[in-house]
Amino acid sequence: MTVLVLTLQGGVHRVVSVRRALDLMRRGKAVTVLESPAPPVRWARGAVTRPSVIYLTRPVPQPPRSPRPTKRAVLERDRRACAYCGRPGATVDHVHPRHLCRAEGRAPDTWENLVCACEACQRRKGGQTLRESGMTFRPGFTPHMPRHTGHTRLHNPPPEWAEFLKPTAPA
Repeated sequence: MTVLVLTLQGGVHRVVSVRRALDLMRRGKAVTVLESPAPPVRWARGAVTRPSVIYLTRPVPQPPRSPRPTKRAVLERDRRACAYCGRPGATVDHVHPRHLCRAEGRAPDTWENLVCACEACQRRKGGQTLRESGMTFRPGFTPHMPRHTGHTRLHNPPPEWAEFLKPTAPA
């Protein structure tokens, strides 16, 4: 069971466990906004209602976060379509091969260097650069960092969180 944590300004901060949320509330660092329909948490001193959404009572600095390029995230960004031919793909290819990145002192696992590829294109390209393999990206495709950030992109959030996860219009 998880709890949505909001900043003092109402923005999404993160998702934490019920245990962590209760600890924040016990120490006076957070207040319940919405209670969970789940049964209350019981312990030696009695029972306490289970929170679903809490907000922090003090401002928290939030460093800018850039999501890490995981296999799942790259496939999601490219909509599981091969970057070279457009067919369904299930593997991740390094546009500039890892061994060359290391030799040049570049980071191999960046958003711009990882793309979804089908098995046929992955085998055809091998450990070569695009130029060496004679391949190109499909028309209109360019690898990029996604616009969303990992901490606000939630998979299957509870329906009671919907009003708190709506994007806010700029003032």
